[in-house]
Formats: sequence, C-alpha cells, structure tokens
Amino acid sequence: MSKVINVHEIILQLVRTDSQFQEEDLNKLIPISTVQKGFGLYNGVLPISFSPHEDYDIDPYELDVNLDDDEERIEKLTQINLDIQKYNKWTAEKSADYEETNIWYAPKKEYQMWQFVVSRAPPSWGFLFPSFCVILVELV
Repeated sequence: MSKVINVHEIILQLVRTDSQFQEEDLNKLIPISTVQKGFGLYNGVLPISFSPHEDYDIDPYELDVNLDDDEERIEKLTQINLDIQKYNKWTAEKSADYEETNIWYAPKKEYQMWQFVVSRAPPSWGFLFPSFCVILVELV
C-alpha cells in the first residue's frame, strides 16, 4: 500500500527555509513547465567580483566561475560570500561612527548559490497567462 503524499506540507517545508516566508505567499506559487539549464540567466564561465570600498583592507578581486559546474560555483561563491560577510561586518562597525565621520559604508549583497530559470506552465483554470513568461528563481 502506498503512502499518501501531502503536497501542501512538502511546499511548506520547502518555503520555510526562507526567512522572508509568509504563509500567505503560498498563493504566489505557480506551476512550471520547463527548467532551463544553467545558472539563472547565465551559463558558462563568467567573472564574479568582490569589490569593497577603497578604505577596506582587502583589495578588490575577480574570480572566473564556471556557472554550469555546481561544485566549482559553490566553492568560489562561498569564498566570495565569506569575504562579503566579513566586509559587511566591517561596514556595520564603520557606519556606526557615521555621526562623527559622516561616512557611511554600503554593505554588499551575497551571491546566491542556486538560481534557475523556469517557464510558467499554462494554467488549467479559466483565464490564460502568456506561456512564454520566464521566471528567475533563487534558492536560499
């Protein structure tokens, strides 16, 4: 006898990993028809950079990352993200003195490890959305 799969519970488990998750966001989930190969809108080898403010101790650098190779992408993005985390800690400390120095250091956004492009499936209910609509999905 097969076990009944509760799709709603599986979806809840998947989306709960995101700190921005709101239960009412479930109605934004849509069916997909295809998943494109590659990382987000990109594939192949691309330069990914770390470019901190000129006052920071570490010089800017750039790494060539093969976005199609999961192991290499995760390794190199992790390396850059660790530097971004250290930099963001530094910016928070330095920006705390804003009233004295009048200098505010902007934090950097970390790179997402997983992104993929999907095509929306045609709806099976009443009205139609364009089936060529492309959605960029980032997994955290």
